Amino acid sequence: MRLAPLLSAPVSAYVRLCASLDPLWVVSIMTLLSMVRFQEGAWFYSILYPVLLGLACLFPSLVRREQFWLAVCLVVGSSIALNWYFIANHTFSLFYWTLALLLSCFAHDRLRLLALSARWILGGIFLFAFIWKLASPDFQSGATMRYFLSATQPLGDSGVALSSLTSSELAQNMGAVERLLNTPGTGPTRLIMPPDLAALADLLTRLTQITEGLVVLILLTPLPERWRWLREASLLFFFATAYTLLPVAPLAAQFACLGYAMTSSSRSRAAFIAAFFVYQLMDLRLGSLWGAG
Repeated sequence: MRLAPLLSAPVSAYVRLCASLDPLWVVSIMTLLSMVRFQEGAWFYSILYPVLLGLACLFPSLVRREQFWLAVCLVVGSSIALNWYFIANHTFSLFYWTLALLLSCFAHDRLRLLALSARWILGGIFLFAFIWKLASPDFQSGATMRYFLSATQPLGDSGVALSSLTSSELAQNMGAVERLLNTPGTGPTRLIMPPDLAALADLLTRLTQITEGLVVLILLTPLPERWRWLREASLLFFFATAYTLLPVAPLAAQFACLGYAMTSSSRSRAAFIAAFFVYQLMDLRLGSLWGAG
C-alpha cells in the first residue's frame, strides 16, 4: 500500500480549509497568539495580551479597525519601553509587525501592503543576522556553534546524534556551564569536545551563513512574478533546516506569521499555518523534556 495516495486526500482537504479562511483574520490571530504565547514584561502583560486575543476572537471585525491595532501597538511598545534592557529580539520584531498592521488599516489594499511589509521585515532580520555572523569572530571561528552543540539543548541533542558526543558528556558540559554561571569568579571551564563534533560545528557554521545569505538575497532582490515563489520557498527551507535543528519558537512563530502574510499561494499559506503550530508544539515538548531531565 502506497502512503502518498493515503495522504493526498487529507492534505488537499487541509489546504482547502486554510484557503477558505479570511487571510486578514488569520494573520491577525497568528500575531496575537504569538503575543500571548511568548509575552514578556511585567505581570500585567500576561493579562492584557489574552484580553486582546479574546476580543479579536469574539469580535472578528475588530482586526479591521485601526483603533484595535493602535491599542495593540501601544501595549507591545510599552512592554519594550518599560523593559528594554532585557526584552528579547522577538518582541522588537513583533512591534514592527503590529505597527505594519496598524498602518495597513489606511491602505487601499491591506493584504498587499502587509505582504510588502512582511517581506522587508523578514529581509531586514535575516540581513542583520547574516551581517552579525560575518562580523562576529566567535561565530566565524566556529566557537559559537561548538558551544551550542556541546553544551545546550536542543542543539546538543543533534550533537549527540551526529557525533561521538554522548548524552552523559552533554549533561556534564551543561552542568559545568550552569556552575560557571551560578558561581561568579569561577575560572575557565573546559568542555568535552570530540574532534568530529568540532568538525560538525565548523560545517554547520558555514552552512548557516550560506543559508541565511541566500534567504537575504532572495527576499530583498526584486524578482519577476514567476520567480516570487522562491521567497516563501526559501523561508520554508530555513524552517526545515535551521529551525529543525534549533527550534527558536518565538522567532519561528513570527516568521511563519510573516511568511503567511507575504504569500498569496494557498499551499504556502497552509504550510506556514502548519509551521506556526508545529514549532510551538516542538517548543512545548522540548520544554517538558528538559524539565523532566
